[in-house]
Amino acid sequence: MRCGVNQVIVQLDRKQDEYLMRDGKKLYLDTSFEPERHAPVTGTIVNICTELFFNQIPGNPTSMKWDTDIELQIGDYVVSYYLVSINALKEQDGRILTDQNDNQYLFLRYDQIFAGRRNGKVITCNGQNLLTPVPDPQVLRLEQGLKAAGMLHPFKDTKGSSHKMARMKYPAKPNRRYRDPRSYDFEDPIDVGELVLVRRNGLLPLEYELHAGFEGKQVLYRVQREFIYAIADERVLSG
Repeated sequence: MRCGVNQVIVQLDRKQDEYLMRDGKKLYLDTSFEPERHAPVTGTIVNICTELFFNQIPGNPTSMKWDTDIELQIGDYVVSYYLVSINALKEQDGRILTDQNDNQYLFLRYDQIFAGRRNGKVITCNGQNLLTPVPDPQVLRLEQGLKAAGMLHPFKDTKGSSHKMARMKYPAKPNRRYRDPRSYDFEDPIDVGELVLVRRNGLLPLEYELHAGFEGKQVLYRVQREFIYAIADERVLSG
């Protein structure tokens, strides 16, 4: 299987109705409810393009969404965008192929991959920084007040949309340009462990919790630099 410009082929490590257990065995699930939470998003690159095409002409379907370098290679274990596999399975348009051994291969664009792992080392790509969320101290103080008053806690959130602070775990190289000329990545360095302020809807889970496996069972969050507002002083956590 060959790749065109901007294209990557990933051998998926499970099917949508499968749950991978730690011992390598599989359970079969009913995924009719919230199928996006069961989308197969992880696997191994079996082929990858040798060049990326980018321009800022509006509506060009062949262009990447941003200008970046190829940082992944054949053999890397990667995490991709769940909608790619969901739509490919739904539309049966040739973006998922199955071989004689029942292995599934997903054809996707390079900018639809969020992170990779090579020989145990995390490889960031596409300007996607990987972080762990930090609870907002204002929300925590309100939570404590509600609990003290015997009221229900209304802020439980499993998707990370309420987080606006996070701690950098795997920083990514900034993208050079975006299709939207209003978007840009600042180039100041962000070190591992630094606390950053992130747009509320910009911090998204790398994987859904049930099938998380990229960082063990820890769910990392991803964000591009255009959605990082600032590096925060640690004192904000006690303010």
